Amino acid sequence: MGFGQTYVPIVRELFGKVGRAYEFCAGPGFIGFSLLAAGLCDSLCLSDINREAVEIAMETVRRNNLEDRVSVYVSDALDAVPPHERWDLARIIHENGPTQKPPCGMRRLETVPNPHRRLLLDRR
Repeated sequence: MGFGQTYVPIVRELFGKVGRAYEFCAGPGFIGFSLLAAGLCDSLCLSDINREAVEIAMETVRRNNLEDRVSVYVSDALDAVPPHERWDLARIIHENGPTQKPPCGMRRLETVPNPHRRLLLDRR
């Protein structure tokens, strides 16, 4: 089972299908594309600060004709993600220790108004 595929049964069990998913620090989007392929989200938003990773994700979008379902952004945290973006499920990596403040992008994510928003937090 590939890296992104390990999230499929977890999301299926904990959240089921959602409208739009967001993968923060997505790299090439292994997790997000796995959720989309498994039918666990209708659309997807990916962001990463690494331009090369974003180009790979964008190539995946192009090769699979997913332009109408997937948005990809080069972004430091949520700085370059347009404010109109909204998600029903967000996957975030929180690398700070449990007693430290969360990264700035996570604080902004917590303020996004959506009563149905759910977070899948990876603590590393």
